[in-house]
Amino acid sequence: MQYADLGDTVYFWFASNDTDGSGDDGATPLADVRLAGAAADAAPVYSPTPVLLTAVGYTPGCHELAVAATAGNGFAANGVYAVFCSLTVDSQNPSGFVGNFQLQRQQVDAGISSGTAAISTTAVAAPNGFVITTGSNEGNDEDSTHALDGVYHTLEDTGGTTDAYYIFSVGGNGVPVTVSWWGYAQSKGDTWKFYAYNWSTSAWEQVGERDGKDDTKLKDQTFDLTNAHVGTGANLGKVHFRFASADGTLFATDRILCSYSVVGSSVGYALGAVWVNTVDGVEGTEVDVNGVADNPSKLWADALIIGAAKKLDKYVIANGSTVKLTAACETKTLLGSEWILELEAQSISGTYVEGAHISGVSSGASHVMIVNSNIGAATMPPGHYLRCGFGDDDGTFTAASDGEYAFVDCFSLVPGSGIPAFVWTGLGATTGVNSRRWSGGAAHTLDSDVTLSQDVVSGGAQTFDLTAGGDIELRGFCRDVTITAIAAGSTVQLDCIMGTVTITGTGGIVNVSGVVGSIADTTSPAATVTNDAISAETALTKTTWTDVLAGYLDKAISSRSSHDAAAVVTALGTGSTLTDCLTAAGFSTHDAAAVVTALGTGSTLTDCLTAAGFSTHDADAVKTAVWNAVQASYVAAGSMGKSLSDASAGSSPASIAAAVVTALGTGSTLTDCLTAAGFSTHDADAVTTAVWAQVIDVLTAEELLRLVLSVVAGDFSKSGNVYTFKRQDGATTEVTLTITSAGRTAS
Repeated sequence: MQYADLGDTVYFWFASNDTDGSGDDGATPLADVRLAGAAADAAPVYSPTPVLLTAVGYTPGCHELAVAATAGNGFAANGVYAVFCSLTVDSQNPSGFVGNFQLQRQQVDAGISSGTAAISTTAVAAPNGFVITTGSNEGNDEDSTHALDGVYHTLEDTGGTTDAYYIFSVGGNGVPVTVSWWGYAQSKGDTWKFYAYNWSTSAWEQVGERDGKDDTKLKDQTFDLTNAHVGTGANLGKVHFRFASADGTLFATDRILCSYSVVGSSVGYALGAVWVNTVDGVEGTEVDVNGVADNPSKLWADALIIGAAKKLDKYVIANGSTVKLTAACETKTLLGSEWILELEAQSISGTYVEGAHISGVSSGASHVMIVNSNIGAATMPPGHYLRCGFGDDDGTFTAASDGEYAFVDCFSLVPGSGIPAFVWTGLGATTGVNSRRWSGGAAHTLDSDVTLSQDVVSGGAQTFDLTAGGDIELRGFCRDVTITAIAAGSTVQLDCIMGTVTITGTGGIVNVSGVVGSIADTTSPAATVTNDAISAETALTKTTWTDVLAGYLDKAISSRSSHDAAAVVTALGTGSTLTDCLTAAGFSTHDAAAVVTALGTGSTLTDCLTAAGFSTHDADAVKTAVWNAVQASYVAAGSMGKSLSDASAGSSPASIAAAVVTALGTGSTLTDCLTAAGFSTHDADAVTTAVWAQVIDVLTAEELLRLVLSVVAGDFSKSGNVYTFKRQDGATTEVTLTITSAGRTAS
């Protein structure tokens, strides 16, 4: 907006381009000036002709338009006018708005000015623009000083003294330069002094003086002011100009103007935002003065006014500030960190909020975006909630309306074993709740319009109240899961590693997979519970060597083991438990075959591990100890020591025969052996064939030896829970062992 006096010429400029976007002079430029507020069919006030600028240096299409704002051209004081232009280019006739102006005040560039004043303003309108300290018989008022028209604002003395001042407002970023006065002062021989108020020292400073005259001839005088003569804070932009006399009789003013420069803000609306600090900000709605980064608004209401005036929808809120919504806050961006947002039952439809502590009730027809915020007792609309904490001050989150709610990387703020509460009931239409990578516990109350899907990455207890219905899918890791009041029509899918699952209610469907500690189902009528989960108790505390989880000892599965699972099973024998193995101190430092050899077939894992001093000896030490044992100490009746002692001592044939009988089996006597028909007539090969063909249970001795050799010394491979053992030739499969939760099968 430009300001001018009636009779001034006001200038505008515009440029024209062709349809390709390049500058083009065009042809037949036209312009029309319209009185603001006139009827839509009112003719233009004035139609000047734009001038093409042809001097060297101007690019094609540059035009200047001069508007002679005179009464003869139809203009009037205090009128506001809009200027439009058009021309022909590339056979097109584009039109455009080039600017507007108001008659009465003079204003040019509204940016930063230096040196001389750029703007002049009249006294504040009556009754707020003039204050009488001493005087009488005021004629007219301050409004009569707005025009140089021969209409005077007068004040007579009281007892020989006259003292009064005019008030101007130059705006929060204005700095006064001069005051210009037109009028006269009486009487001859009297003295009139002029002052400007210094807001820094709170005192009047004299800026001029003149002698009184007896005539009424119009005089003019200009007084210089400084930046100390403009108010701040509650008096922001005020300029007080005073005249006073101790002997004058009358002071008359035809016109008085204050000229000032506009000083731009050092920071302005940085980031394209209005800045708010409800602790240390400043009240006021002066555009380009209040709400800037280095002079933030103290009041949220002021910030909204400034935002509307500047067409800004972004607000930066200082740490520690509290914003209470006083009206709908829709399609806005509220940025900050560690500030408080109180919703106060206002709509936040389409709004982005970051870094806030949020509480209160809100609504919203369009999705919101809430980021890096802590949410307490709050009712909030559908939207995306990113990296937000819930349960601030143990508050409950309540859904404001139906729609889609997405929670990404959100978490519980409730300390200890407590969990934040979410209420999803009474929304009246289909609602989806999608929680991705949730951390902590949570308690949800649903109804039949709601489907909830939650992925838990580090969870406490997860509780779901289905009194009013609803469907759930829960995935991830959590301590315990509680399904309350499930009934027909509700489906719950649990695919987690979890502790106890507790189910109460009167029906419904619950599908359980993953790993579960236990399931406590007290529904009646019973819910349909399908449990495909692995029991944690079975997996970790009741598995035997014949179970699939013996694989935990297999070095191919567990980095904790250096053993081959099948070899361990074979060496230690059926009956040794997983718990025995895992708790055996130092077990992993021994070779299973060496243990069996040293302790003898039939020794249990416990025997091995509790053998006095066993874990401190190596195989050579054990061997030396056995073979260097004193013979007399190991001759108990029936022992191998006794048999060896008898044999080495050259005992009687009867003793040797008894040893042979013992070796060949009960019932066979030495005489039987020696007198067996044809025995002495067989050669060694026949004896060998007979020995290896001996059937033990269902296998011959040869078959049994091949089986043992393949397991102990053959090639070994594993696929899943199937173990395959090859013969010594490395090609022929001798044993296939399958280990399952029901036991083991071999072929």
